[in-house]
Amino acid sequence: MGVRRSLVAALALCATAWAGTASAQTTVLTLAAALSRAREQAPEVISARLAIDEARARLIGSTVRFGQNPELTAGLGNRNSTEGRSTDMEFGVSQLFEPSSRRRAREAGAEAAIAERTADLDEAIRLVLARTATAFYRAQHEAERIRLLTSAEQLATSILEIADRRFRAGDIAVLDVNLSRGALARVRAQREQARAAQHAAMGDLKTMLGLEGEFVLEGSLPTP
Repeated sequence: MGVRRSLVAALALCATAWAGTASAQTTVLTLAAALSRAREQAPEVISARLAIDEARARLIGSTVRFGQNPELTAGLGNRNSTEGRSTDMEFGVSQLFEPSSRRRAREAGAEAAIAERTADLDEAIRLVLARTATAFYRAQHEAERIRLLTSAEQLATSILEIADRRFRAGDIAVLDVNLSRGALARVRAQREQARAAQHAAMGDLKTMLGLEGEFVLEGSLPTP
């Protein structure tokens, strides 16, 4: 008996610890937090920032005075003549120079590329923020639909039960029961559709924000 009590207590402790860990891993996400995370973690934004860094690296390369390294050449050979045998050695150094106007044109092109990539980053942030806000409100909208349809399902269930009792009592025809049953089926189907739409919106948020684990949304729909 003592061993069984110890085992039950251990299992209860493990369940409590697991529940606390799962609760700690659930992220509460507000709209402001979602938009802030989108600016930093969205794949499109990260890619646009990396493109700016690449353009800046090209600008640094374009400012180098010499586009190529000096070339060193050497030759060594034996020479035989009537005076005897000798060894010839030859060394050479070459460096390619380019006009300063070409280097300035290359720098201007690199600076224009940085300006273009910066504009691309601004556009990427704008689009990501719009998609994030849309997905956030879409998920909230579907959550509200689920709540309302759950209440409607309870009401339709009550109506079906009343119709079934009245049919058994001979007050109404079976057609009224079937109509009530069809109304309940439609409400349940609409609720499942709302749940699927909510999962899709939450999945979009999870992908755009790079979220891991479970998260819940905090906030309310704006008043029209």
